[in-house]
Parts: sequence; structure tokens; C-alpha cells
Amino acid sequence: MNNLATRAALVTLQELEERNGVKHLWNVGRSLMEGLKEQIAASGVKADVVGLPPMPFLIFGDKKDHTKVWQELIFWKGDPGGENDRRAIKLFYSETVRGQVFFHPRHHWYSILSHTDEDVKKTLEVTQRAFDVVKRG
Repeated sequence: MNNLATRAALVTLQELEERNGVKHLWNVGRSLMEGLKEQIAASGVKADVVGLPPMPFLIFGDKKDHTKVWQELIFWKGDPGGENDRRAIKLFYSETVRGQVFFHPRHHWYSILSHTDEDVKKTLEVTQRAFDVVKRG
């Protein structure tokens, strides 16, 4: 047994319990997902927020194009969806990086204990600009 790893795991669990971490992860993720859904609806961009609040993700195009997609195939064959969907992916994530928000374009994102409501607010400001860029195309 690895005593250091076991101790680190126990301290992590203690921290999560003391800070009500699971609830926090869900609340932060839910705020982000709700904000993104509102932005999508207002922008008219063909996108959807999927996943659970602690691990949200954004897809562009038809949701059916993303079902049963193995991550490995994305790297071999490219992103699912049509040409417009792939352009939207590139525009959106390029713009979020310019705004210093780093989302992974091909993998669920993660809420973490240090994320705050202010972080979500700033993130949604950046994603709003990114949706505007996608809409202008």
C-alpha cells in the first residue's frame, strides 16, 4: 500500500467534505451550463450543452452526430458534423482562448473547487463574444 497516496486521498476527501465540495462543483457547473444555454438560445447558433454540471461540454451541430462517437475516431477522422459545425468549433474555441478561457474542444470540461461565481461570470462574458463570432461566421 502506498501510504503517501492514501494520505493524499484522505486529505482530499476531508477537504471536499469540509468545503461542501460536491455541492459546489454541481452549483458552479449548473451556472455555467445554464448561462451557455441562454447564450445559445439568444444567438441562434446550432449548439447544445451536454453532460452533467461537474463535467459539461459544448457540441455544435446536431446532437445525433455526436452520439456514440469514440474520441479516438475524432482524431483519425475529424470532428463530427458538417463543415459549418467544424468551422463553428474552430471559431468558438479560438475566441475563448483569446479571452483567456481554456476549454478543451474534444473532451468534457471540469468544475473544480477553486471556481467561483465570478469565474463563471467572466467565462460567460468570453463565451458570449465567442458565440457572436460564430454567428458572424
